Amino acid sequence: MSVATLQRHIDTAGRTELVEVAPYLTTLCEGLAASMIGEEKQISLKYAFDSALIPSTEAVSLGLIVTELVINSVKYAFPQSRPDAEILVKYETSGSNWRLTVSDNGVGRPEGYNTAAPSDGLGSTLVKALAQQIKAQIEMASSARGLVVSIAHATFSPRAT
Repeated sequence: MSVATLQRHIDTAGRTELVEVAPYLTTLCEGLAASMIGEEKQISLKYAFDSALIPSTEAVSLGLIVTELVINSVKYAFPQSRPDAEILVKYETSGSNWRLTVSDNGVGRPEGYNTAAPSDGLGSTLVKALAQQIKAQIEMASSARGLVVSIAHATFSPRAT
């Protein structure tokens, strides 16, 4: 779904190699909300995206990461239906640095789960591989107030000594 959304977005934008993050991820999140959050799961999917142009290959990776993390939140964060259930997707930029965050206010990871060493399930393996591909780092924080997964790309230029 995320690749198809990107393809439609590129077609609309005139087949450019650069993709506008905000409209692309907005369309993707709206599609995820419409297809995954139904009557049995009342979850609010909110999002906020800074404006940025990124290469289409990076956009594919970000779209797949968002899709996987949102699916995981829908599947695992809210075992019991609750009226305040919420997933938030954010993309923030600062110069050439950026951070993609998917968070929920669900149950968090089970006690004893090591957030420093995410599981080796297919979804976690995919997210790790995609993050590596775009030279980004993964951070995860879990508590009884939910789970926050951040994918960050920070450039660093050492000073000449």
